[in-house]
Amino acid sequence: MNDISVRRTNTGDIHGLYRIWTTVFGDDGAGVFFSTYAGEYTCIAAISDDLQVAAGYLIPHGHLVCGDERATCAMIYSVATLQEYRNLGLGATIVRELISAGRDTGYEAIVLCPSEDSLFDYYSTRAGFSDWFYADETVAINTAPLIGDSELAGISPVEYHLLREDILGDTPHIELCSHALVYQDHLCREYGGGFFRIDSPAGLCCAIVEKQQDGAVRVIELLGTGSPENGDGKTKALSLIASAFPAESYTIRRPVPFSAQAMLSSEPLALSPEIPALSPENPGMQPKTRAPIPASLHRVRRFGMIVASDNIFSQNSTKNMLPWYGPAFD
Repeated sequence: MNDISVRRTNTGDIHGLYRIWTTVFGDDGAGVFFSTYAGEYTCIAAISDDLQVAAGYLIPHGHLVCGDERATCAMIYSVATLQEYRNLGLGATIVRELISAGRDTGYEAIVLCPSEDSLFDYYSTRAGFSDWFYADETVAINTAPLIGDSELAGISPVEYHLLREDILGDTPHIELCSHALVYQDHLCREYGGGFFRIDSPAGLCCAIVEKQQDGAVRVIELLGTGSPENGDGKTKALSLIASAFPAESYTIRRPVPFSAQAMLSSEPLALSPEIPALSPENPGMQPKTRAPIPASLHRVRRFGMIVASDNIFSQNSTKNMLPWYGPAFD
């Protein structure tokens, strides 16, 4: 194999970057990405014989909000290598170059969301990232529609930003920039999802909903007001989403109470025993009385990583919720 160089890309590399994206990810989402972040991203690519064989992107992502600290934040995104050039360390090299580029640009925090659990250790040892963001991830099955005084309304990215910040409050989190919100909105609307405000007697919630090609529904962010220990508002919100987006299963991501840190697990999702599943043998349960999430597969897990100054980490110790990443365009 010929020598491979790693460098920042230029306008002449765009066709090669499209090729990597479509080959590795199997979709045509590169067009939306490049149009949304036009002129706002940094791309590092590996080049072999004038052919782009691996690439990764650094994109503006907003601010990391933690206590009284607000740090400018960038996200490393869409690191990909063509199959025949893998296991050469190109991905790690590209990530390190992106970190360097981010620091040169003046970003105070750089984050990423590993696509697999095994990559947390990889990015820690190869690029100096630390675990920092967590998610309560649930797969809900046979979700019952909600009967009652509740309302689900589609809202704009700007409206969602304001509502999201109001709900998250002092929770350490990423306050998303306009580019991130617009890009996520495009991804949601591709199959009929979007940003939503949910009002019910149990409380105010907001949600980002994605429909998948296979018919499944992903609630990639579900936030609600009230005590973290009181999940009733979020449960009713999920029921309302199920009414608007019928599906056999739903994947839901929510913030994690600080007290639940001991529940962190890399194990596969396991059936939650305290919530009975609906079945033909139990036909007497009616929508008003049955559990809105009759069966669920549940875990609390690591979700995102960070490279940042030590003062940002120190702000986390007294918060009620573990740091929240939000949408990662996955």
